[in-house]
Amino acid sequence: YQSDKFNSINFRDYLKTLINRLIYDYSQDLGHIDLELDIENVELNIETSVPCGLIINELVSNSLKHAFPQGRNGKIIVKFHKIKDKYVLMVGDNGIGPLEKSVLESSKKLGFNLVKSLIKQLDASLEILESEGTLYRITFAELTYQKRF
Repeated sequence: YQSDKFNSINFRDYLKTLINRLIYDYSQDLGHIDLELDIENVELNIETSVPCGLIINELVSNSLKHAFPQGRNGKIIVKFHKIKDKYVLMVGDNGIGPLEKSVLESSKKLGFNLVKSLIKQLDASLEILESEGTLYRITFAELTYQKRF
């Protein structure tokens, strides 16, 4: 909403602002959380940016709420790169670890259901990768719509 353009935004700037705001909002309840950001400088249309930003908001918030209990120190990872005609988003942490994959897939939790709906909206694929903590890889193409402005 702060962009002077209506059809696309600088996605790296948007993500840095979003993630830093989330960290700030949760900082009173957490120990020391490091950020590992590796975000390619791309312009992304609004139709793709909004659901992608909501996914990142939900996954980073989940890490901040659940991955570092009792003030545990940790790291949150967000990577975003364009590879050929697709975007690859990786979001995760080195916290206490994910729920079992089968629990996530059948989850009745509102947050993960929101992520699954947004993944479907982006026509994206979601992989839960084995790692120290939790790591999601989401792959998608930029959505195309008729130009409005």
